[in-house]
Amino acid sequence: MKIPQAFFKDFPAYEDVFYDEIEQHRKHFLPICSIHLQCVFPERSGFGKSGDLF
Repeated sequence: MKIPQAFFKDFPAYEDVFYDEIEQHRKHFLPICSIHLQCVFPERSGFGKSGDLF
């Protein structure tokens, strides 16, 4: 899958990825990338957080 650089962030900050319980997520997860929502859902906009999808 080729994703244009404008739609991809490598190693984003935890606060940019997780919705809540950031310190708990920090213990168990390492976000390696964030993909702009429009790559998956064309009607959506932005990078979003895990809580934004549901």
